[in-house]
Amino acid sequence: VGFRSLDLFGSFGILSAGNRETETQSAKFLNDPEVNKKVNYLLVAQGTFESKGMGPTGQGTAALKAALEKHGVKHEYYEGGGGAHDWATWRHLLGMKLLPELWR
Repeated sequence: VGFRSLDLFGSFGILSAGNRETETQSAKFLNDPEVNKKVNYLLVAQGTFESKGMGPTGQGTAALKAALEKHGVKHEYYEGGGGAHDWATWRHLLGMKLLPELWR
């Protein structure tokens, strides 16, 4: 939603998500020469266990992170919370990283 709605959202987070096809499915966002002027804050975050297990969610998040880096899109990457794709992890990601950064 955030990638396609930069006229509405300048700051947003992607928690425990990503897409192994980010390069093609988000090409318009990634190739926008003004993207770094439009995005104030972008967080890509996942649970500690997700990143280590590298199941579908971890692989999607890794592909998203790699695409953002390749295209020079400014973002912050964070892993924490100890879990994987669960409410406790998302609560940690929201409370520790996303919400504090939105209102700094």
